[in-house]
Amino acid sequence: MILLLRLSVRTSLAAFLLGMARLIAATCLVLLLPATYAHAQESDFGVAVPITFTGEGIYSGRLQEEDPDSSPLAPAFRAVLYPSVKLGRHWFGSATLQIHSTPFFYEETYEPYRDVETNLLQALAGYSWSGEKKSFTLKAGKMMTAFGAFPLRYDDNSNSLLDVPMSYGYYYKPVSLYGIPGIEFDASLNRFDTRFQLTNSAPSNPQGLRSDSQHAQWAVGGGYTIRQGLRIGISAHRGPYVDREDVSPAQWDRAADLPATGVGTDVQFARGRWSLAGEMQRFQFNKLDASAVVAHYGYGEVKIILTPRLYAAARFGYRRQDLRPSRNSTELTVGIRPNRFQLVKIGYLWLRGEGVEGSEYDVFGVQYVTSIQAISKAFRQGTAVCCQLPPQ
Repeated sequence: MILLLRLSVRTSLAAFLLGMARLIAATCLVLLLPATYAHAQESDFGVAVPITFTGEGIYSGRLQEEDPDSSPLAPAFRAVLYPSVKLGRHWFGSATLQIHSTPFFYEETYEPYRDVETNLLQALAGYSWSGEKKSFTLKAGKMMTAFGAFPLRYDDNSNSLLDVPMSYGYYYKPVSLYGIPGIEFDASLNRFDTRFQLTNSAPSNPQGLRSDSQHAQWAVGGGYTIRQGLRIGISAHRGPYVDREDVSPAQWDRAADLPATGVGTDVQFARGRWSLAGEMQRFQFNKLDASAVVAHYGYGEVKIILTPRLYAAARFGYRRQDLRPSRNSTELTVGIRPNRFQLVKIGYLWLRGEGVEGSEYDVFGVQYVTSIQAISKAFRQGTAVCCQLPPQ
């Protein structure tokens, strides 16, 4: 009876979360068109599709780990599309579509396969409002996790270096850069900002809406801007993380209650030619009939603008985990901007720690990044926007 009650509560919570997400998304879609009519005389309607395209070349001994006869050199590309629509002063919709060849991300360089992958990272609808020194936004759909600070800089134009911090990534990382279905509320007041998110799965194991491994999760974050250019923040998340395929059917009821917990702090600083950013994070993954796995991650970044078209950046990171070898990474990058639409990055990453000998896991990389505004159209007061919607 107790087991059935627990299953019922868990199922009800998951159903409530998914129902709320669908309700808000449906409400947004239903109200988008009427909202356009209502604000046609006082606000804008617009569509935009910015694209970031990156061409990359990687040279590393990692590419020969499974096949010594393979080439240590790999070309790759990545295209990220950001379609968005604005309907009235408050309603909006946006998505993030990523297309890339493998290996593009440094974490992919350990595998010998070559492929082209397409991933819908985000797809959401939302409502926003802003006033004097205050604002709030409500979003529903597939979105980045609210945990941590780096997910806001995953675009190659925003990331000063080539790689990402060690706790972030797409495969077997504590914080995935894939989107997670859910709802999120963001708010800011004067120097304070906060965000609260309910999702159907953990940041370490994102699930689709049809998955049978969904678990209700929460994530929260916030920050305080001490003065212009200096902000400190904190974030946390908690909820079950186990995938049904990873346990036997007889153990699933127990495993479904095992939570993963993450806590982190972050800081950003910018003044003149210098900017700094860093995070420290602690993760705990509870296990069946075993001690919890605890992991500590952290990194610090520094960037200096040498000339209007030239900068240098460095990132120092670490990983300390119970079941995996400790690692330290150092990445140095030089960036050159021929113009405001293009960026060339040349970098070298050193990986050191347990089980690493010499330079076998180091990576030399070159990236060419360009920004394209494929579509950008706005309609202002008095425009018959009812007929200007993009084709479905």
